[in-house]
Amino acid sequence: DCHAQWPEPLCWIAARDSAPPASDTAVPLVAFPAGALYRQEMTAMLETCAKPWHVRFSSPSLPSLVAAVASGLGVSLLPAACVTAEHRVLTAGEGFPAPTGLRLALYARARLSDAGHALRRALEAYCQLRAGKVMPPAA
Repeated sequence: DCHAQWPEPLCWIAARDSAPPASDTAVPLVAFPAGALYRQEMTAMLETCAKPWHVRFSSPSLPSLVAAVASGLGVSLLPAACVTAEHRVLTAGEGFPAPTGLRLALYARARLSDAGHALRRALEAYCQLRAGKVMPPAA
């Protein structure tokens, strides 16, 4: 049932001019709501390296999270494609473990209407195009 899949490189981002959180303080996170894939990945990585954290801002909207990070509310683990000139990528040297990234996939039922097949083909083409363009930024 998997019709397309592509890499989703992730990176830790903060506001362009912000300093990384001090090593003895909890990391203020900008995150999707509890249960979301990127939030699970982010908190698991921090817990693995015994870094305390707290959620400072949460939203189900990716553009809201990108803007919240740019405004200095906290740091986040988001798709590399979201990094703008208002952000900077945090590094392992600053205490943030290097993310491995995710693989996203497009699934569809076997029985689709003509419109469903057309939508699946359009999404599949978009996924292939996007896969060729998404590259992690240089740290």
